[in-house]
Amino acid sequence: MPKARTSGRAWLIAVYRKRRRKAVLRDFQGRSSSTVRRARLRAPRIAKEGDSCEEIGLPRPFLPERLSPTMGVSTTENLASGLYILPSAEMVYETNIDPRFRRIDGGEELPDLFEDEPSLVAVEESGLVIVTGCAHRGILNIVEAARLVFPGRPIRAIIGGFHLVGISGLELARIALALAAFEAQAVHCSHCTGLPGFAALHGALPGKVSWLSCGTKIFL
Repeated sequence: MPKARTSGRAWLIAVYRKRRRKAVLRDFQGRSSSTVRRARLRAPRIAKEGDSCEEIGLPRPFLPERLSPTMGVSTTENLASGLYILPSAEMVYETNIDPRFRRIDGGEELPDLFEDEPSLVAVEESGLVIVTGCAHRGILNIVEAARLVFPGRPIRAIIGGFHLVGISGLELARIALALAAFEAQAVHCSHCTGLPGFAALHGALPGKVSWLSCGTKIFL
């Protein structure tokens, strides 16, 4: 059976993507002596539910005694060509951080305000691609932080967990409408967004929201 022929346009796109991946890899290799990390890498972080307590930070038994040279992220860092890591977002929009989450600092148990929660931003010709973790600081605050660092650029996509589980329907509607005002071209959410959160976003941004499952590939 003859092999399917690849069109000239598809071939050029494949070559471009391959070269871009190589360029990004070279940039990362050039920075291999510095590992970007959260500021309190080894600090215990816990989740409390009534009388029960569960450690949810990095599994310390699996951390090497001597880590490679690291740097705390307090300002925007350029990781590679067009790829940036943003420090914790300012609380511009009111966000209720779950009081279950705690951190141990100097032997004292304190509310975890996730002041060291970074986000990732890719700057493309078509706009910004914003990648969150769990967005404990608030998805609206994270998007606003990216817009402040890269003003005037449209938002190509917002990707990640938005931490909308356990939020009232009224609050979900408020967040969804505010997120729609950013006019993102696409929203890909998962994990701690929750199904009610997904439904609220889907209603506010019809045709722009999709759910991410494990193994999903996104082509932007």
